[in-house]
Amino acid sequence: MLLQGRYLAVGMNAGAYWCGIALYAVDGAGGAPEFQGFVYNDVGGPGPIYGDNVCFLAGNQTIDDPILSYQNAYPGPPKVVLVYPSIAQIIGGAARSGGFGGLYPGLGNLAGWAACQVPVIEYGYPASLGNNLLVQYGYNGNVGFFLPDGQGGTNHYLYFSRGDMAANASAGVNANTELLNVIGPACPGGAMVKIAMGAVSYDALAGAHFAGNAATSFAGTLPMYSIDNANWVDGDGAAQVPFADEYSYISTGRPGGTDVYGGQPSLTPVAGADLWLVTFLKVGRSDSRDNLGNAGLWDTVRVFAYAGGTATQLGAPVSGAAYDAAADWPGYGTPPAGAQWADRNAVACPWGGEILVFGNMYGSAVGSYPLPAGAQYCTRFGTLGVAAAQLADLFVGLPAAPFDLSVAANRALFRSAAVGAQYAGSDGSLPLGQAPPVFLTVSPGAGVADFATNHGGGGAFALAGTILPASSNPPGSSRDVAIAGGGDTPPGADPKIMLDWSDDGARTWSARRLWRSMGRQGAYLTRLRWLKMGQARQRVLRLQVTDPVRRNLIGFYLDTDAGMD
Repeated sequence: MLLQGRYLAVGMNAGAYWCGIALYAVDGAGGAPEFQGFVYNDVGGPGPIYGDNVCFLAGNQTIDDPILSYQNAYPGPPKVVLVYPSIAQIIGGAARSGGFGGLYPGLGNLAGWAACQVPVIEYGYPASLGNNLLVQYGYNGNVGFFLPDGQGGTNHYLYFSRGDMAANASAGVNANTELLNVIGPACPGGAMVKIAMGAVSYDALAGAHFAGNAATSFAGTLPMYSIDNANWVDGDGAAQVPFADEYSYISTGRPGGTDVYGGQPSLTPVAGADLWLVTFLKVGRSDSRDNLGNAGLWDTVRVFAYAGGTATQLGAPVSGAAYDAAADWPGYGTPPAGAQWADRNAVACPWGGEILVFGNMYGSAVGSYPLPAGAQYCTRFGTLGVAAAQLADLFVGLPAAPFDLSVAANRALFRSAAVGAQYAGSDGSLPLGQAPPVFLTVSPGAGVADFATNHGGGGAFALAGTILPASSNPPGSSRDVAIAGGGDTPPGADPKIMLDWSDDGARTWSARRLWRSMGRQGAYLTRLRWLKMGQARQRVLRLQVTDPVRRNLIGFYLDTDAGMD
């Protein structure tokens, strides 16, 4: 599913070989998906490719970004990433309506191409990472997913569980040498591998490698990977990968078994924000066999909020019963003694405050498993305590008279000309002349945790859950109005400095404005620090001081790590 479920990209195959993708539009009202186009890539290379044809979007994951197909081959050929035209290109005629007989225009000599063949862009993996990529049997082993890097490019992630490391350690000639010799010894409990692909353009790749000739594929190499465990954290900043609850029973909480989180999480974009919910699922196969007599199954999920290369876990892991065989499946028969379920396609998604789990339980002994073999199950359990949205300010007021927000002048008290949040004052009293009972905001110079403090007049209260910093869309309020000093604090007694940045050559500037105190008058040794500033290919930094003080800034340094092209 692509673009929040509006489109469906389906892998089409002939025998063991994948031949391309078919694109469908989903109306969201329960009607049949409508066929949009077919892109054919079975051209004698880079195959043979077989396995799961999982599709994603590159870049910022819009209708104009290329479709990426992650081919899951086992064990011989390497895993590859295929780059297809965008949804807009397919709908607009890259593969003509009806799907057959269409050719992508403008790529030079097409005379040798069969009907509807579109160039295949093959990426080989660095350091033999894609060869014999063995994963633990019985779990969702479709290792690999794609998310925006926050700069218009694409990060490719591969999660390897503790079970994946163990499987390669004992696989002999079938082992992946990179997991066996490098990643496994360094991260035996599991690793999140990141490959920074940068900008991915179908037109640029096709134009550079196919124009003027009859070639239909080429082999490229992805950039070198890095271990990204440190960027998958909880609300306190502690790394969560490797997942500490792998190889433990879900229903009892005791150590034991070999249950792990699958390598294919669900990716749920949050509408109107630059956040993705990344949901990992642990299926209790060993737990079912050892503690539940294979008559039921428990699952655990972890949900992360991802933005621009950093993922923060939302609350604690959530566990619950996925199914009860006697209640859910008439005619159910338990697996043979010592056998386990296999659930290689299970995935969990946040939905309406709950966790929706889809699975496909099956086994090799037909008749000893649910009938028909390979029965599907779907379940809801637990709650997801998260308001997945971006907020500039939260204002809950009790005006003395009805306050009509359909009146433009009333809306202007809260919404700026840039369609962002209007500055409401330190206690929210500017719009209505008095502080509202509840006013949540981040004060100038404060960190994101300040949003949990009620600045209104209704008293203190505690917010539960995780609050994440994110760029505002629409822009958040900024402290750009003159505030008169009062009492014994003259203007400029505690001056502030603001940092923002541009990643497009100073044409536009970040919505986030990071305020710091320059030190009160007489504090001559103040040091200013801005941490965790993210990643960029080129960045212009801007410092602004509006207080009526002299600006003497002595010495700057920037601590950076080199990235990848």
